Amino acid sequence: MKLSGIKYLADQGVENIWKNKMMAFATFCVLLISLLLVGIASLFYINMNRMIIGLGDKNEISVFMDVGASDEDVKKAEEAIRAISNVNTIEFKSKEDALESQKKDLPKAKKLIENYITDAEFMPDGFSVTVKDNDTIADTTAEIQKIAKVQKAYSSPQVAEFLKELRIEEISTKISQEKSEERKHNVEVDLYIDAFIPQDYIEDEDIRILFYRKISNIYVQEEIDEIRNELLDRFGKIPENVENLFKIAQIKINASKIFVERISEDKRFCYIYFRKDTNFDKIDSMRFITDYNSLVEFNRTDSFSFKLVKSKIYSNFIDYIIQFLKEFKKYMK
Repeated sequence: MKLSGIKYLADQGVENIWKNKMMAFATFCVLLISLLLVGIASLFYINMNRMIIGLGDKNEISVFMDVGASDEDVKKAEEAIRAISNVNTIEFKSKEDALESQKKDLPKAKKLIENYITDAEFMPDGFSVTVKDNDTIADTTAEIQKIAKVQKAYSSPQVAEFLKELRIEEISTKISQEKSEERKHNVEVDLYIDAFIPQDYIEDEDIRILFYRKISNIYVQEEIDEIRNELLDRFGKIPENVENLFKIAQIKINASKIFVERISEDKRFCYIYFRKDTNFDKIDSMRFITDYNSLVEFNRTDSFSFKLVKSKIYSNFIDYIIQFLKEFKKYMK
């Protein structure tokens, strides 16, 4: 075919499309929709196939021991699991590993967990078990569940839900217990410090009272940060008098952690009184006296108490008390 013939056919094609543009557009839409439907069906098939293959590969059983199970209980359980014919491999997972896993899975709660949970005693030891025959994984799971001191045994599809329930229940309980313990031992602070909310900072009296109440009910560091950020967002830069309220709250937090029940001062001394139920055998008194020999004088009272000589404190007095209470923890055995 000559070039002029090809040109003629192309011109006729364009001319006919333009003359019948509505039909051409409808044909194009039908073709486009058909291709989309074929593409969606193909993607659906591929994804479903991969999901089925993936589920078939999940031949793992997660085993959780009772909280507080002894090393001997764990050892006996491991031997019993190994004796099951369908078990392929078994790997021990310690409670410490479980706690670290929770921190990774809950990044937003990591700081909260670190503040309130000092050990992994409330977490269970466990095992990761793989099976030879995935078709009988349910029977193997049920067999493991019957072993003494095994709290739960779950095959892969159930593990995530169990871990979610476990961490929410146990971590929430632990944190609630810690907060309740701190709230039981409120600290009385009577220091010479201008701590109040100025009227020109928060004009509305009801709102001022609300924030007084919020600050007076602070028991953990996170609450200080939350209320300070709220004030900054709503009212701008925080005045020194309001910052002093937060410093008093910080003193109470630090004091409660070392069993102090009251802090007061006069012109010469700052007095620190410990609770009567404090176990003084856990305080390294000799080391404390050695380090603070010129600064501390002990009181003659029924309970353990001492006073700080204010003339020997050369930095900001309130800031010094906050740091002193924080560092006192190192003298507690």
